[in-house]
Amino acid sequence: LHLSIRRQRQMCIRDRLVTLWMCDLKLADPELHRRWTGQGNGRIISNLRQLADKGVPIIVRTPVVPGVNDTAEAIDALCRIISGLGGNVAYELLGFHPLGFGKFDDLGMTNPMAGTGALDGSILEELKKIPRRYGIKSKL
Repeated sequence: LHLSIRRQRQMCIRDRLVTLWMCDLKLADPELHRRWTGQGNGRIISNLRQLADKGVPIIVRTPVVPGVNDTAEAIDALCRIISGLGGNVAYELLGFHPLGFGKFDDLGMTNPMAGTGALDGSILEELKKIPRRYGIKSKL
């Protein structure tokens, strides 16, 4: 049983009770990250480096979104960052799906990803080969 924390803004690296850290990193390019998420990725990468330096277990996750980061180049750039962390780090690629789209309607919000379909499974399988080339684990 792991105690995990997923919120970057609430990170407290000195917390010895946390046995597993999970973090989403969507794009390597800071400007593209800001464009698609509203925030840059500098703080995320800095936090990942601090955690990796302490040797704590980390799972970095990337939701792979069609038309956003579903290319070999995008995943390769993320792998260069992740492979540089060393330590006890695993990397998961998650296929995008529209299952939560109804929540936008329920809340009266405009969905910025409306019309985006689920990621094709064969694309995801091809992209999963890239971290393996870097020697990045998919599981801890």
